[in-house]
Amino acid sequence: MLIACVEFQEKGKKATIEHIDPQSATSEEKALDYRNMLAVCNGNRDAHNDKEKSCDAHRKNAPLSVNPLKSDTLSSLKYLSNGEITASDDAIKKDLCDTLNLNCSERRIPENRKAALTAYLRVFVAKHPTGDIKESCRRELEKYQQESPKMPYVGIILDWLTRHT
Repeated sequence: MLIACVEFQEKGKKATIEHIDPQSATSEEKALDYRNMLAVCNGNRDAHNDKEKSCDAHRKNAPLSVNPLKSDTLSSLKYLSNGEITASDDAIKKDLCDTLNLNCSERRIPENRKAALTAYLRVFVAKHPTGDIKESCRRELEKYQQESPKMPYVGIILDWLTRHT
């Protein structure tokens, strides 16, 4: 018997095991392949309507073009100054915005991304008030890329650092 999603709780935060290729569209063998699974937030799955859900809770079994394990997917991602996520590739953009609802205003996702970047920049600017910041951005980018576990909303910080290296 296959389990569609497994929830676990660590330090009060819930996560779900998500299948990149939905179980309904794959063989039993691929459905159990760890290279087809990611840990994701629970997407507010207890919400009463889909507008308040994100990630796999909003996606359900829809197929995806976006795959965070592939570098070409990640290189397509962009963050806007208002905290929204988008992509240069139209199929990936549709996945992010429509299928996964990753700009869900009801859950304040863009607002939280923007707040994370603002807090980071406050500290960064205090350390580097003037001068060329490219080398500092490169070191910070390297540090955040290697960090494990990743902090919430780190993607927008990585995007900013990448654009300034």
